[in-house]
Amino acid sequence: MRAFLGTPHHHHYSGQDLAVGIASGLVPCPLTLFVMTFSMSKGVPVAGVLFEMVMMIGVAATLSTEAAVRILFRKQIVRLFETKSGMLTTVARGLQALSGAIVVALAVHQVGSSI
Repeated sequence: MRAFLGTPHHHHYSGQDLAVGIASGLVPCPLTLFVMTFSMSKGVPVAGVLFEMVMMIGVAATLSTEAAVRILFRKQIVRLFETKSGMLTTVARGLQALSGAIVVALAVHQVGSSI
């Protein structure tokens, strides 16, 4: 809905936000719990552990790359936001609307195919 209304989204970080981020990182995601339970039920716990290790490496690589890009290109990123903010806002709203439409279309397709 924010894609159509244009409601601004601002971030204000504090020590409490950091604590929440760290605490939520300690909670396993539902996919992790499902894979571990499934692999245990099938008698192959090693497969579940390997999956989780690969997933953890992927998350670490993604977050590290994103942080490195922000650090290395911070001046260019700031300049881009200062000079092209209108275009970036339009693109962001378009992507939000598109992703929402895709989720709705998938849900309609799933419901329609199960009837």
